[in-house]
Parts: sequence; structure tokens; C-alpha cells
Amino acid sequence: MGLTTTALVADYGAYYKKGSQGRQDLMTALYRGAEFDAAFTTVTTDDTVIRKVIVSSDSVLQAFQKAFTPKGAAAFTTLPINLFKVKADDEIYPDDIEATYIGFLASNSLDRKEWPISRWYVEKVLMPQFFQDIDDNAYKAVYSAPTPGTAGASSAAFDGFKKVLIDNEDAGKIPAGNILTTGTIPTDPGDFVGWVEGLVEAIDSDLRARLQLGVHMSHAFALRYMKGMREVYNVNYQQTNELMSLVNFPNIKVAGFTAMSSESGVFIAPKANLIRGLKRPTSLVEMESGDRKVKVYSDHWRGYGVADGRFIWLTDNIIPE
Repeated sequence: MGLTTTALVADYGAYYKKGSQGRQDLMTALYRGAEFDAAFTTVTTDDTVIRKVIVSSDSVLQAFQKAFTPKGAAAFTTLPINLFKVKADDEIYPDDIEATYIGFLASNSLDRKEWPISRWYVEKVLMPQFFQDIDDNAYKAVYSAPTPGTAGASSAAFDGFKKVLIDNEDAGKIPAGNILTTGTIPTDPGDFVGWVEGLVEAIDSDLRARLQLGVHMSHAFALRYMKGMREVYNVNYQQTNELMSLVNFPNIKVAGFTAMSSESGVFIAPKANLIRGLKRPTSLVEMESGDRKVKVYSDHWRGYGVADGRFIWLTDNIIPE
């Protein structure tokens, strides 16, 4: 929490000497943006639950006869998408850096939130880390109510998409026929391509042809698929996205995600059916100063879900036994 200057003072001294140093010398981490979120359709809302209704109907076609013979029925089932309120809180003492090598980020202002270090910390560290934490946990997180007064784990801040899939399957919101048999996952890249193709071929041929589907998996699996494409089809494509397409189904693409690291599950769906719900989505940050301390905080609501359970397919190893 806050600014730790121990190593800075140990190596460069507990004083500031003006020189050529500047912000270009502050080497921040290579934060990752919203990689997993890019696979989803964003829906902004003022509610904390996005309510989707699935409409299904029976066949209505019949041969003609003069008698009136009603046939057909419509059914309405619900598929809510729950949003969770997440936040980032921190506090810093800007004075900690004044007598250090990076003292150029201090100021003569008595209001510490006006010091360059405060804004720099928010823009270059706190918020990038906040959104990387969200991306890291977007698939595997499982919500747990926080302990009052204690900062909670990032992995318990909200329900990730895997938990959403499990809950929807448990509730019968995803048809049993949409759960694909995993079998033995090949380690050989060429065989792995065949395994992925087999998953896709298990999808109804009409839907498979009409939908722009994404096959979502870990980066390790996606790399295995890419290597297998070169091996099986001896391709020398210059465009990476061609290597990530299915040869027999060019409307279907394979994509890897850091959020699914170490996961062997795969889910297949069109982007329009994958929903990322946001309430108050702007990246607003509040800073308050008092007693030479600066408090920084930001919060919003978010949740992952499926618009229609009929149009998502997942390997059975995602579902707990």
C-alpha cells in the first residue's frame, strides 16, 4: 500500500538533487489492458442486474384443412446477469518521495493531491493495475463477501465468467446438448487442431454456418493450435488471424486469453452473446487530501454473462463433477 521508497533511498540516497532525471526514468510495469473483455459485448446500465429473457417456440407449420387447429406455443425463460461493485482504494504520503532521487515529483503546494506524484501514481500505477487485476480474474474469480474493514482478495471481488457458466449450467440455462465432450486433450499440436475442429463439428451445422463464433481458450492452447495449423495444413500465412481460423469454417476464430491461463476448458460463442455489463463505467478517480496524506479511490459495477444459453457451447471439463 502506498509508496515504498526503501530501495530507492538505499541505492540513491535520502536526498533530492536536481539533475537530468525525469518521468522517463520511472520504468513502470507493462500493464495489460482489458484483453478478456474484448471478447464481450459491452452493455451499460443503471441497474445492478441485466435481465435477459429467452424466447423459445414450438413448430407451427401444418398441412391445410378447413377446421381451425391451433398449434404452437411460446415460452419465456429468464437469464439474469448480476453485476458486482468493485473498487480500488489506496493512500499515499507524497512527502515520502521529496527527499529522494524522484523528488522532482514533489511540489511546494500544501495540498498534497496537487503534487505531480499523486496524479502520476493514479494514472501510471493504480488504475493500470486495477484494470489488469480485473483482466487477471475475469474468468476464474469467485465472489466472496468482504470481511468488514479488511481489504479483500482480487480473486473474490466478483464472479468471473467460469463461475457464470457453471451457475447457468446448474440452473438448466444452457442446454445439455451444448456441453461438449472434452475427452483427452492432445499435447501434439497437429492432433490438437483436430481436437478443436471436433469440438466445432459437434455444434449444430446450421448454427455453425450462420454464426461468427469465437473459440476461447488459454494462450498456451491458442499457441498449440497455431503450431498445429502450420504442421497439419503446411500453411505459410502472413496474417496471424488466418492461422487462428478453422480451415473448414473460416467464420470461426480461435483466441487465447491470459485470464484463462492454466485452464483446460474451452467455450465457444458469438461475441454478441457474451455480455459484459457495466454500471458507471467511466474510469473516475477521486483524490482527497488531509493531514499530508492523499486518499485515492475508484469504483464501478461490472458483471459477465450470456445473453442466450442456447448459443454458447463449453467443454464438460469446465463443469465440476
